[in-house]
Amino acid sequence: MRTPIVRWTAAVVLGLLSVAVSYGQTPTTRPSVFTHDGLTVTIPAEGGRLDAFEPVEGVDDTYRCTIRTWEKKLSSGGPQFSFLLRSPTARRVTLRFRYIMGDGKRWWGSVRYYMLRRPGKPYERHVMGRDQTAGVAVDATGVEIVRSAPFTLAEFEKRLKKWSKVAGVKISAIGKSVAGRPIRRIVFGGTARRRPPTFWILSRQHPAEPSGQHMAAAVIDTLLSDDPKMRSLRQRVRFSCVPLINPDGVADMLWRFNKNGADLNRDWKNATQPEIRAVRAVLEADLKAGLPPAAMIDFHSTYSTFWYVPSKRALAGPAAAFFPALIANANRRMGPRFTAGLKPAFSRRIGNTSGSYFVGRFAIPAATAEMAYHALPAESRAYGRAIAKALAEVPVPLPQPASAPATRPAAAG
Repeated sequence: MRTPIVRWTAAVVLGLLSVAVSYGQTPTTRPSVFTHDGLTVTIPAEGGRLDAFEPVEGVDDTYRCTIRTWEKKLSSGGPQFSFLLRSPTARRVTLRFRYIMGDGKRWWGSVRYYMLRRPGKPYERHVMGRDQTAGVAVDATGVEIVRSAPFTLAEFEKRLKKWSKVAGVKISAIGKSVAGRPIRRIVFGGTARRRPPTFWILSRQHPAEPSGQHMAAAVIDTLLSDDPKMRSLRQRVRFSCVPLINPDGVADMLWRFNKNGADLNRDWKNATQPEIRAVRAVLEADLKAGLPPAAMIDFHSTYSTFWYVPSKRALAGPAAAFFPALIANANRRMGPRFTAGLKPAFSRRIGNTSGSYFVGRFAIPAATAEMAYHALPAESRAYGRAIAKALAEVPVPLPQPASAPATRPAAAG
């Protein structure tokens, strides 16, 4: 017979487990190594994701790769995978991918491209077969297989260390994620004015969108460079950057949500999640200090490269003209074959996305820059550099007093 203290302890444990299950935080351990038929599959401790690797019965050199998530009701987004494959002898294998959501159902979408990287080589982009199959040549040196080139927490820490060495850069923790990881803000520039316009840069609300963060990091790298145009821009404009809003999702290689199972880019109006509350808190603090936002870009990833921008009636004058001019300038720098169109999305109604919140709350130009999932790191970085250089030539409009906006959910990104 159990004593009252035993019964109480059991009840507490069961209660905690039930909460963990409801939020997807059940302590689970994914295998770090699979071995079959002489093949060795290694999942990196950070940035790696593969939940099962097993031979397909009756088909030689063919293996099923399963990627699972506890996330449910995924209306957008998709899986990320990353693992290393080795064979003691050179051979060619076929990988069949399948993606399982938290409700046990197969993901409704499909992956169009994947990437391979061999030791000492850059990533290569390949087309995924219609039935989600990939043919891969493998040998003892190994090959890395990913959906999108990762941008890990370790890489972010290296960038922070690099940026911190630039004169005038201030890096601070503005809050903590659900799991207690710091949300970092990088502030620099605006030295030539008492109250300079503040340009906001956001990134990585959705963890399975690393190409967007590659682009955002390149923007910041370029802004902090010794280029004379960048030094002049930093004097005129103050930059406030939060390049990694969802560190828990990146650490756990989630598909779209944070540790609480919430889509952060649907939380801006109500701010129920600690990550969004942290960013909104410093926004309001800046506002009280006389440093309202003047413009904002939030970097994401999706199936192609384009921009969500304010609708034609949302803004007027220089604010309305800012992003069309900036994007046209950046696109020209990428060459005649590059395209990244504009999709009007944000009205003067405060919505749930970052873009709709900034436009609705502050009446300023705000955009969501979507980089293709399959963009190689070099391509993402090149577009990031082009955007930063365009910022040096397209004047950032000064923020104007905003009339009281209406409120309504909006979606983009």
